Amino acid sequence: MDKEQKIEQRKKLSTICKGLGFILLAFMLFMPKWFVVFPILLIFSSWGFYIDGQRLMRKDPAPIQKNQKKQAFERLVSRYGEPSERIDFKKDRYDGIVDSILIFDDVQHIVLDGLDFEMRDLTDCRLVEDEHRNLYSVIVGVKGFGRSEVTLYLEEDGEMAKKIVGRISEIVQQYKTDL
Repeated sequence: MDKEQKIEQRKKLSTICKGLGFILLAFMLFMPKWFVVFPILLIFSSWGFYIDGQRLMRKDPAPIQKNQKKQAFERLVSRYGEPSERIDFKKDRYDGIVDSILIFDDVQHIVLDGLDFEMRDLTDCRLVEDEHRNLYSVIVGVKGFGRSEVTLYLEEDGEMAKKIVGRISEIVQQYKTDL
């Protein structure tokens, strides 16, 4: 049984015990006084299952999110094929397509911040640097998804930021000349 199944099992057990405990408490008015012990025990055991589930989730805070991000990447690969280029940054934060740039040259698509754009929808690209804190961001002008730009936060990785600006600028130039 994997971790996600254990977490779901703990949630179900917690809900069942809590429900039974409250139902039995409702009937305690009609039963002898010693019968009060059983619903109280059920309520406390439901709390135990809840705490156990929370403890399991703290060990790996987002097992379901990681699985969803993996599925999102697999859907893109099934739709467009393997990306011709993948630029990953901040792997320790998401480990998914949100903090990656996926370039599909064959079908002229690019995934920025988890959003799928046609390459012709990129309008410009610029580097923003906060000199006081030494933080870098790449701002990509786009058309679509009700946005005019996508911001990629690269924190202190200036070299990666320059690499991304260079690559996206190449794409913007290529599709500006094709118009």
